[in-house]
Amino acid sequence: MSAANMTDHRTPDTNATAAVRSLLDTPPEGRTDAWIARFYASVPNAALQMEATVVFQAPDGFGYVRVRIPERGVDFEAHSISGLAMGCTERGLGIVLNAHKGQPDWVFFYGALWSLRANGRFDGDGLESNSPPRETPGQRVMLAAPSEELLPAFARPILRDYLQSAGVAEPRVVLMVDQALGPSRNLVFNLHPEDFTDQAAFRSASNRLVWFLPPGLGFITVPRGAFAIPHLL
Repeated sequence: MSAANMTDHRTPDTNATAAVRSLLDTPPEGRTDAWIARFYASVPNAALQMEATVVFQAPDGFGYVRVRIPERGVDFEAHSISGLAMGCTERGLGIVLNAHKGQPDWVFFYGALWSLRANGRFDGDGLESNSPPRETPGQRVMLAAPSEELLPAFARPILRDYLQSAGVAEPRVVLMVDQALGPSRNLVFNLHPEDFTDQAAFRSASNRLVWFLPPGLGFITVPRGAFAIPHLL
């Protein structure tokens, strides 16, 4: 897969690159919430260099695009996280920054790139960030079809392909909103524990779904027949 097929050619920002380079000088133990906020503000449009091997499979089993902070004074073809997000979210990929170090500086999982593309930020749509779990008397749980805003068209085939690889022949979904949970919005798929003879495999398939979902959107597994899951992905 070529770099040309991965990017939407937004103009990367070299000033943002300098800011990210400076931030990465902070050791991991010093990367506070305030540091993360500054990093998230600078890194989306920073001018980055793409590795020669564009896509690789990481030890977690997922595919990633590798980018790095360019060396000072070296000519390179500039790319940005924002520019790559569209191609990655349509191909089920994450992005890893400075993988050549052995210990990458940052890993952007698929859900973070989904959030960036849909919301312009890595940490979800902001609706859940300051909302602790709470109960609404008489109207605690709602089931509905997930909207296009909550579950965009670009993410649906990625989730469908993953669920099919986990053994779900016809992936379906319903949105459950429960104000007593955090997050209150959860996708429920027809990924049922009864369909797995090996419960460790079920737990693994369930846990790996987290990689695909943006912050603020959870998922729940339920026994077969608990309630209808009618909406095709």
